Amino acid sequence: MLFRSGWAAGLGISMKIFDGSFTNGKVQEAKASIEGIKNTEEGLMLKLRFQVKSINENIASLKSQLSAFNNTLKVANKGYEIAKVSYENGVITNVQLDDAQLNVLRNETRILQIKKELLIEKSNLDFIRGMIN
Repeated sequence: MLFRSGWAAGLGISMKIFDGSFTNGKVQEAKASIEGIKNTEEGLMLKLRFQVKSINENIASLKSQLSAFNNTLKVANKGYEIAKVSYENGVITNVQLDDAQLNVLRNETRILQIKKELLIEKSNLDFIRGMIN
């Protein structure tokens, strides 16, 4: 008996030549998915821009209202001071004095409401800006 020593090596390659357009279909599906995500992002950005514009318009309107009510409050305070003097001199009744004071309080209340609304709008704007950045 004869024994021979030797080496043998082999190499095998497996490659799909035809996959029934499976790969092409997956590529097209991925492209469509990316396009859908881009469209969704674009839609969200448009919505956020609209909200920012709307909030800025609300802030401008509230600032205008605040200025008007501050002027109205000045007039109401002068009216109340005149009413106090008139009441002390017996020219008007207590009810009329109370009406003048109520007018001041209503204006002060509206100013506080506007300031609260301004703070809310500004915080909404900060929130949205945080989402955009």
